[in-house]
Amino acid sequence: MNLDDPDMAVVCDPDLSQPSPSRKGLSVETVLEKHGRSSEIVSLRRARALTQLIISLPAIKL
Repeated sequence: MNLDDPDMAVVCDPDLSQPSPSRKGLSVETVLEKHGRSSEIVSLRRARALTQLIISLPAIKL
């Protein structure tokens, strides 16, 4: 992955699946598809699902 490629730049965004003006309206998945990075798309989706699972877990009281 070429991190110097401006299309691959990722900025702070609460939901990276949504387009951002700083990415010219492209979602991260769209950019990865454009560059033929299907394994990274799978990893992104897994990470997103895991993040949602963690967020949805009730708080653990110590």
